[in-house]
Amino acid sequence: MPLLYVENEKTFRRLQEEIMKTTDDQSLFAWADPDLQQNQLTGLLARQPKSFANLKNIHSMGIWGKGNVFGMTNRGIRVKFYIIPTGEDSRNFVASLDCSI
Repeated sequence: MPLLYVENEKTFRRLQEEIMKTTDDQSLFAWADPDLQQNQLTGLLARQPKSFANLKNIHSMGIWGKGNVFGMTNRGIRVKFYIIPTGEDSRNFVASLDCSI
């Protein structure tokens, strides 16, 4: 991976971390990376700006109130989501974000 790409990825991550300090809008976590392969795992933050390109109409709903805050800790991102099991296998869940398309 070229060094410039890695640095741009780190810079975009730092930008998202700074945004997290000023908002409780969970739409920050609503992204789709066109370069990810099916079933490829990734972190909670997007790797690149184009991950938000096709999601221009997402907005915060604010229905969960101000209690669902998130932020950075010394161990990573701390966040509370409502989670829904994906089936009978209790090891897989989907997180529900407080935002809408």
